Amino acid sequence: MKPSRTLRWISSVAPENEALLRDLQERMMRFYRDSASYYGDIDFTATAWQDDASYRDIAARLQTREAILEVGCGSANILKHHRELEARYTGCDFSPDLIRRNRERHPSARFEAITDPRRFPVPDRSADAVFSVYVIEHTIYPADFLSECARVLKPSGLFVLRAPDFLGASRMTSQRAGFGFGTGRDKLTKGKVIDALVTGFDRKVAIPRRCEQLRKKIGEGFGFYVNLAPTCFEDPFAPDHDAIYLTYAEEMVNFLRGKIDFDESWRAVNRQWPIYLVGVRK
Repeated sequence: MKPSRTLRWISSVAPENEALLRDLQERMMRFYRDSASYYGDIDFTATAWQDDASYRDIAARLQTREAILEVGCGSANILKHHRELEARYTGCDFSPDLIRRNRERHPSARFEAITDPRRFPVPDRSADAVFSVYVIEHTIYPADFLSECARVLKPSGLFVLRAPDFLGASRMTSQRAGFGFGTGRDKLTKGKVIDALVTGFDRKVAIPRRCEQLRKKIGEGFGFYVNLAPTCFEDPFAPDHDAIYLTYAEEMVNFLRGKIDFDESWRAVNRQWPIYLVGVRK
């Protein structure tokens, strides 16, 4: 399904959408598995574990945990700055080549390739901590992702998740705005006046309006809406053009209620753009 201005956002927990979701999952798995440059393009966390306060906070919380799982580990950049965690660390991701390289770089750690996107390659209640940084927004089945985080955690295990807040901020990076690639300003510079105006309308009116509708529809429940037509399949690389899930902090907390205890301070923390959820397994 090619990107277009049409908002092809559907619930990933509605049974009637399963065929569409399976097709999207297959396309995304091929995208991640076969891309020659994707994991290099997104490898911008190499210094974040030193420079970013939230990353440093995650690393500090992990220091007292014995069995640590990172979901969507990428190049396992946390281990470049925190070697003391290596023997306690397990990382999982989609690319077998990436997993092989990680094993060579960090022989004391454990790395597993994800073959079933709806299940982590980790036993029940085997982790003292599960953390994931800017990953859930790339999942077709975010409810399963969260359920798996709870499944693999031991009682009193630590759960940490960081992600953009697309739905909460009334935006979606992978949604086509206007008729083609580029910002409204870029299009205006190139003389594409109509495309620039339509791009501005989509980003300032159409997308925020739909986000508001979905937030009201979700209410105190959950729908886990996903974008069926992310622009990553056609456009040059840009961060989060492969984002699928319209992330929403309220929805994730509602879904995990009864499994994960969150301190109420998360509401204050998540008034800004990034979602930062920290909780403990019941």
